[in-house]
Amino acid sequence: MHFRNLILIAIGLLYFCSCNERYFHLSKVKALPKRGTFNLNYINESPHYMSNEFEKRIRKTSIKNLEDQGFKFTEKWPNLTFTISLKVDTALSISRVFYGPSPLAGYYDGYKKYITVLIKIDNNKLSKQVYERDFTGYFYNNFRPDIHRTISFTNFLLNDIPEVE
Repeated sequence: MHFRNLILIAIGLLYFCSCNERYFHLSKVKALPKRGTFNLNYINESPHYMSNEFEKRIRKTSIKNLEDQGFKFTEKWPNLTFTISLKVDTALSISRVFYGPSPLAGYYDGYKKYITVLIKIDNNKLSKQVYERDFTGYFYNNFRPDIHRTISFTNFLLNDIPEVE
């Protein structure tokens, strides 16, 4: 019984003494920008389908994503300007469309809607566009699934940008 208590105390001391040293590198410290400074513009080409809440949520997550990649957000004299354009289009042909996920999920015959997220990067020092890419996906015209899908599309495009100068 006495030997067992000594082993538990020794394990406890090892655990508490080594924690600070072992996990010290995980503490978060704001680092200097590695990839330069940026500003973010947002263009909503379909205001009928997307409200101001779309802009706020996409802007917030995009700035956070870019800062995690090593950019620093600034509105005064940025090196790069990111432009995010959102546009909802309707297909020209009637087809069977799945409307979901929602309590009203189901199929109906109608025109499919698509959302296109376009990312453009302009270098302000060189006064030229250095990158452009878009992604298209289904648009359900239902706020919760649409905002999450749009944020996912935007994060996918922002995570895929190459080194730009």
